[in-house]
Amino acid sequence: MAELLTALESECPDHSVLAYSCLRDAIDGFEKDGVVCDLGLVLHTVPGEHQSIEVLHLLSTAPLTRWLVVNGVWCESVARTETTWPLAFQVPLRLLHSRLASELAVIAGEKTALAATAGRDEAFEFNVPAVPIEGCTRRVAVRSPDPAMANSLSDLLAQRGAEVVGSVTEADAMVVDVDNGGDRIPTELQDRPSRIPVIGVQSMTTFERTQELKAKGFAAVVPKLAMDHRLLEVILAVTQKPTLT
Repeated sequence: MAELLTALESECPDHSVLAYSCLRDAIDGFEKDGVVCDLGLVLHTVPGEHQSIEVLHLLSTAPLTRWLVVNGVWCESVARTETTWPLAFQVPLRLLHSRLASELAVIAGEKTALAATAGRDEAFEFNVPAVPIEGCTRRVAVRSPDPAMANSLSDLLAQRGAEVVGSVTEADAMVVDVDNGGDRIPTELQDRPSRIPVIGVQSMTTFERTQELKAKGFAAVVPKLAMDHRLLEVILAVTQKPTLT
């Protein structure tokens, strides 16, 4: 929570930030203290953490407030498995930076708001607005033991201007989700052409784990929380191709 508050204060220097420890306290703030806010963020750290009756109470108490439910690393799948919060309200913690920028643009009247009834594709496009890098011709192969994460990685890279390819031999770089044993794909790692660097993405990175992966041949490791703004930067760096200006 402290890290999230620090990030919010940094991202929103012209806005006041209020913090509540639970939904009940936030409801009391609206009902008893007369709090009014443009944007509310709810940190979701454990699946099943919030009860539907409290969520409905909160939303009805502040009907004009835009809401973001920030799903931590243990809650990335709840948008597919739970219906407590509308899908359009939810954003993975790793994509909060870009989604927050979009929400602030909505509040400033510079962007059309995402409807509460928006589907998964609409929500993803709003969470990760397309920011292609001019002249980026990187072709990237994506591997993950989790099909949903593989799709998220592919969508993120495509939004950033890269071309996602199926065959490693056609790629300029390879991105591997190393959680849940994803780094144990020795055939593709060992048999790939040596010119193709491998970048790992991982939920919780440590110095020891990073060194272990580099010993296996990984060129770099990117935390999943930083994928939104770091992954393509790392791909550009390790492939060492100049971009057009």
